[in-house]
Amino acid sequence: MIKRQLFRAMLALFSLNIIAHGETNLVHPGLLHSREELDFVKARIAANQEPWKEAFDRVKALNPENRNPSPRVSLSPSGNHSLHDEMIRDGSAAYACALLWYYSGDQEYADHAIEILNAWNIFESHDNWLFLSWAVPHFLNAAEIIRYSQAGWSSADQKKFEDMVRNYWLKPMQNNNWVNNAMHTSIEGYIAVAIFLDDKEEFNKAIDKWRHWVPGYIYLKSDGPTPITRGRVANETRRYWSTDPTNLVNGQCQETCRDLNHTKLGTFGVDCS
Repeated sequence: MIKRQLFRAMLALFSLNIIAHGETNLVHPGLLHSREELDFVKARIAANQEPWKEAFDRVKALNPENRNPSPRVSLSPSGNHSLHDEMIRDGSAAYACALLWYYSGDQEYADHAIEILNAWNIFESHDNWLFLSWAVPHFLNAAEIIRYSQAGWSSADQKKFEDMVRNYWLKPMQNNNWVNNAMHTSIEGYIAVAIFLDDKEEFNKAIDKWRHWVPGYIYLKSDGPTPITRGRVANETRRYWSTDPTNLVNGQCQETCRDLNHTKLGTFGVDCS
């Protein structure tokens, strides 16, 4: 069963930082990959060891370097899923190219990741923070790898991208008014933004937010006969747990009885496949 302790281990995937306040500076590259982890995988691929080599070949076979970016100034209205999906695909392609660059040393991959990141410097608005939070981690995983691997991303272009992230991605990740997987997905985006901006104050705020919301997403018997309520009044508990709150099992998530896809988003974050 999923325990809250698992979330503490999962958080380490964002960076190798100690999450307690004031103990260390943020480490780059961060988010899902530390330099040590990237180098570990790179060595295994070079030695044709499995499963790393097969995974590398499968990503390479997707030809992410062939994707033409489709940047937009705005993704409004929020109901236009096709625009949102295109943004996620661009971020995923940049992320895949960044990994392929690091593992192979092929400049073509780095150049295309940079092309995609630079293309999105024009972004200015989005009226749905949830849609944006699904895309942000893809872009920032790519940006962290490219920025800290001598990939050829110019300082001027880095600054433009950083300004865009700070001005138009940070606030939507900070402020939302929902619960369930939506809250946890936005927290993932918030942590990613804070690490990329090397903003320890925002990182600590994101961690505090994460610590606050996790107990309301995973039920433990030690919580008592009903789940801990977060963000909604107690009489709405049944609605968000999608089951009888008097018949819960240890480790059940808020959306386990809704469907496993939403539960995955609430526990493991955005799908980076």
